[in-house]
Amino acid sequence: LKHTQQHNKTPPPTSSAMTVGSQELPACTVKRITADLRDAQRRSEALDGKVNLVVTNLQTWQVAFHYDGETELGRDLAEYYGEEESRGVELEVSFPQDYRASPPVLRVVHPRLSLEAGATELTSLPVTFGGMVCLPEFSKDRWAAEKATFNLVDTLLDLRQQLLRAGARVDGSRREVVGPPADLIRAMSWTVPPAPHTDVMQFPILSLDTAAAFFPDLRRSDPYSITLPRHVYHEIMQRVWGQGSAQAGALTVELKNKRNGLRVFAGVGGDAVDQDFAVLAPGWVLSQLFVRDHDEVQVRCVQLPVATRLVLQPHSKAFYAMYGSDERQRRWHLEDAFQQVGAVAAGAVIPVQCEDREVLFHVAKLFVGEEEAAAGRLPRSQAVGSYELAIEFLPAPDLELDREESEAQRKRRRVLDEAAEANVTQ
Repeated sequence: LKHTQQHNKTPPPTSSAMTVGSQELPACTVKRITADLRDAQRRSEALDGKVNLVVTNLQTWQVAFHYDGETELGRDLAEYYGEEESRGVELEVSFPQDYRASPPVLRVVHPRLSLEAGATELTSLPVTFGGMVCLPEFSKDRWAAEKATFNLVDTLLDLRQQLLRAGARVDGSRREVVGPPADLIRAMSWTVPPAPHTDVMQFPILSLDTAAAFFPDLRRSDPYSITLPRHVYHEIMQRVWGQGSAQAGALTVELKNKRNGLRVFAGVGGDAVDQDFAVLAPGWVLSQLFVRDHDEVQVRCVQLPVATRLVLQPHSKAFYAMYGSDERQRRWHLEDAFQQVGAVAAGAVIPVQCEDREVLFHVAKLFVGEEEAAAGRLPRSQAVGSYELAIEFLPAPDLELDREESEAQRKRRRVLDEAAEANVTQ
């Protein structure tokens, strides 16, 4: 357990807030984070050999999970790092300004992890492509009830074991994880207003593939829209857009897994089938929420600003081979494809049909004008006149790094190593 001298030897602040890194934290938040740090120091024996904690910034902690070579994850890590000493699974713990009114945010930074399909813990330990760890105890309802008894050390030790039980493996990508800013993920619940005169509803969810066995017409459904129960759809359209004006605008909903707090935004595809019992959604929506058929989800209508720019990262370098060196063609294809999506959030993974195969894209960032946003709608161009969606790319994680980028990554790691070595052991 390592901790910088700065936080041990600096006198307690006399003002109501102190500056940590580039953030100004209220004194009460500093007190709560410091209490967690002292608890970790007291329990260093429990963490030894399992969890390494380095704190150079009070608001953002660096954490590494270590595993012995008898586990598959431990063997993966040893192979991944080669002759280097295994750095373990590296995570960040970020504390909000109102901690503990709001929970911390955990994110896997390096290396990328994949969870084996069918693992029994899959739905209880969602780790997104962007590395976000969404623990059930960090959901809004659970946190409100249990924050008084929350213990960070216990949570980290339990998460380390859950990764093993989930069958987590290293996926081999050398590029570091690019995730949306933690404050955007945390703020999503409060920055997305509900539409007027609508209520929060709960329904079981079914994938379109499952529902198509009963409603064959769904095989031709929009792959980016959901279908609500027919009576609910008509009631909402009348309440939102007014009697007799059901076509006045597109309807956007937020689907939420209450157990872990994960959210997906999607357009509503109308009343294609006569059913009154479930939300019917594309399979990728269920994957994003980490739910299975018949699980219950919460539904509410929302009003989102129009997104103007997306920063996308393809999951695989195979995407580049489809268009050769024609970057403009790649960009044009995705600009057109994403305008069919309807709504998207930072951190989402969206499937896009490229030529004869489906490619997954991670939404690393989303902008409304010049401001970075948590979520936005992507209207079809004809719906808003001259609307254009700008697309930017991040390199795929398995794309070979060029010499300059490889050297830049090595330099960043040397800086982190030197900072860790400069710390004093408490």
